[in-house]
Amino acid sequence: MFCTIDSLQGRYPGRFKEIHYFDTGPVFETMFTIFRPFMPEKFKNRIILHKNNMETVYKSIDKSLLPREYLPDDYVGPCPGTVKDIVNEFKVNLMKRRDSFLKHQSAFSYDLKKQPSDVPCESFRKITLD
Repeated sequence: MFCTIDSLQGRYPGRFKEIHYFDTGPVFETMFTIFRPFMPEKFKNRIILHKNNMETVYKSIDKSLLPREYLPDDYVGPCPGTVKDIVNEFKVNLMKRRDSFLKHQSAFSYDLKKQPSDVPCESFRKITLD
């Protein structure tokens, strides 16, 4: 959990408005309670624990954005489908853009063969103290 917080705080190139956790269990809630005092105030306000109460989820997230499995039985509004449908649609869209991802892959990778040979791999300095 601490690694997740650290990654989201300064290493992820996006901005999170809110992070919602639902039905996390007592171990996660305990760990969250331990690490919460070490989080910046801004980040504390963006993390929301819903335990297992869907009513709090419905107040925070529009029902039209939730998968069918997480909606009440009497809901008749728009819905993106089941979790399986959403995953399958994501896979189809990802495969449609596969060539574009592969084309731009070199922009996000590093070829070690292009590293100059005269650059030392390791650097050790001896410190002498009087």
